[in-house]
Amino acid sequence: MLFHVTHSISINNHVTTNGIDGILLNLISSISIVCVNIFVLISGYWGIKFKGKSLLKLLFQVIFLSLFVYGVLCATGYATVCLERLYHCTFGIFSMYWFVWAYLLLFVLAPVLNAFIENKTQKEVELFLFAYYAFATFIYFTTQIDFIFYKGFHTIAFIGLYLLGRYIHVYNPKWTQLSIKNDFMIFLIGVVLAFAILLIMGNLGAGRDIVAQKCGNYISPTTMVSSVFLFLAFTKFKFYSRIINWFASSAFAVYILHQQFDAKALYFDFVSSIYNMMPPTIFWPLIIVVLIILFVVFAMIDKIRAYVYNRLLILIYAK
Repeated sequence: MLFHVTHSISINNHVTTNGIDGILLNLISSISIVCVNIFVLISGYWGIKFKGKSLLKLLFQVIFLSLFVYGVLCATGYATVCLERLYHCTFGIFSMYWFVWAYLLLFVLAPVLNAFIENKTQKEVELFLFAYYAFATFIYFTTQIDFIFYKGFHTIAFIGLYLLGRYIHVYNPKWTQLSIKNDFMIFLIGVVLAFAILLIMGNLGAGRDIVAQKCGNYISPTTMVSSVFLFLAFTKFKFYSRIINWFASSAFAVYILHQQFDAKALYFDFVSSIYNMMPPTIFWPLIIVVLIILFVVFAMIDKIRAYVYNRLLILIYAK
């Protein structure tokens, strides 16, 4: 959600690169861009167990929440009822959520990817990952527009992340055994480098498209390094919290609820209007509080979805 805030501001507002607003925007963007990669790394680390019921549950979650938020917006006057929008919330969900179709295809491919890790030696897996990311890095540096990995907005990029997560969990290689402090330090180095690249490209007068291609990129070297080592740091924390797990189980739902077409437009307009009303030093603390509140509300909505799904299963199996 925070990363989408930075995206909204950069699209809808003129931001001075060297001003405090531009510096804060680029810094927060450099930190929050790791979100998608970490989600897929977690999936790979624990492994996706492909089952028909799990696939049905995932599809139900997307469609139910899309229709729910669309219905609320129509009822409150922020959206209008039309067949096109209903289509995008049901049969056309892939046109609305790039992450859904990319992750769903990863879900389908998971048994093959799991078998690859289980049936290959550590050396073979390492060779594959090295070749995969060497190729991705080559594409990143030699093409202006990435038509292969699509900046990481594609299942092809998710496959590498998933296998990397499985590799870390199964083999626990030496480079993953650094202290939490060192993991955080490497994460911060990646963030600082990404931040510096954003500032340099901005000062050199690079166009918005090329900046988006190179900096808003999930497979860029800085994003990959930051993602992996922040993920590794959290794998070493030894604690259990029922509350955190309760909210974490709805993280995917939060994405669905605020990225539905009409909700996304409202979200972007809301962020931009607040951004234009106050200085950045007040805006960012305020927007973080607002996002926390929204996250809690969206998680509670997802619990309604879970209740409805479980009740439907009971009714189906009762027959």
